[in-house]
Amino acid sequence: VGDAAMHPAELLEAYGNIDPRQGAATPGIVWLRRIAEHFDRCVWINPDDPPYWDGSHTGRLIQRIFPMFHLSVDGLGQAMQALVGAKAQAA
Repeated sequence: VGDAAMHPAELLEAYGNIDPRQGAATPGIVWLRRIAEHFDRCVWINPDDPPYWDGSHTGRLIQRIFPMFHLSVDGLGQAMQALVGAKAQAA
């Protein structure tokens, strides 16, 4: 397992999509912020092992927007608990 994170250009630059046929003028980070602002609760599921998250520029950027959880049985349970727990507290 290594740093399989996306290249920063995929997130930060206009037309930064890995597939140039699918490029868009709006950088991906803007879309992620819009998603986070639109929904009351959201999380990011990361397949990389947690020790690698801070070693990736894109991982650090995404963690500023979303609570991040590992793509594992435990991580998915924690993510669901964060989503449902937040809902139950708000009610």
